[in-house]
Amino acid sequence: MKIYDYWSKAGKRAVDDVGSHYWLVGWAGSNSSVQDAKEAAQKRVAGLKEKLESEGWLRDFYEYESDHPIKEMVIERFGSIDNPHAAITRNRYGALVLNAANLFIADVDLPDPEQLERQKSRKKLQDYKDLALSRFADFSRQHPALCFRVYETAAGYRVIVTNKYMEPDSVESAEWMESLDSDKLYRKLCKRQQCYRARLTPKPWRLPGCKSSVFFPNGQYADKYNLKDWLQKYNEESKSFAVCTLIKTYGDGAIAEGIDEVLDIHDKYVLSELITELA
Repeated sequence: MKIYDYWSKAGKRAVDDVGSHYWLVGWAGSNSSVQDAKEAAQKRVAGLKEKLESEGWLRDFYEYESDHPIKEMVIERFGSIDNPHAAITRNRYGALVLNAANLFIADVDLPDPEQLERQKSRKKLQDYKDLALSRFADFSRQHPALCFRVYETAAGYRVIVTNKYMEPDSVESAEWMESLDSDKLYRKLCKRQQCYRARLTPKPWRLPGCKSSVFFPNGQYADKYNLKDWLQKYNEESKSFAVCTLIKTYGDGAIAEGIDEVLDIHDKYVLSELITELA
């Protein structure tokens, strides 16, 4: 799981084999110190400079860069510092996110109703919902030994397997994601972060008076973003909204040892008894 307390970036000038000039930037994280993160960032950008100058501008540059972890503030870890089995982070727009090392979570999006209306689509949102629910039922028939929960979200569904650990970069995980039609960008994010992710608190723009802002551009707290006042408003408005609601359980409801703790963390946050609508 790529979760870090300290972040730093480094930059270097470089020239490719045809004389084009570039300014290369590399980020790196550390759980030891900012200095340790700085040294890792310098090493990273030096490696990129060497590749550029020796091999030219690589076609796989974006693949090279795609393993950059997300720079988010760590709120709480569960397990060891360097190898937690779960962690709560605050993302760039202020919402809390559960990061789970091997609790399989699939994010299934549905089309935007307004977009369907603009496109004058023959298929309505309910048609897509029925298709997704049918797919979950098929998945259960294909994997009768699995126990999993389906939660409805504001934009679709969240599927969580409760009785089997699953590594996010495994072949089986990829197959499950494909079978469930999980969002493709979400799949890439899970592989990059080496964990599954689930938002625990509402998106700010879905709450009254909570504008979306970038609070953590480098994963660390900054006073200039006035986070304290914003958080007070955000936390108060969040009380009347739920991130998701549990709609169906497949299997006998078994929960593997260790998964119960992470699942309890998830449900404590997302299943609000004061729900007025999903956010």
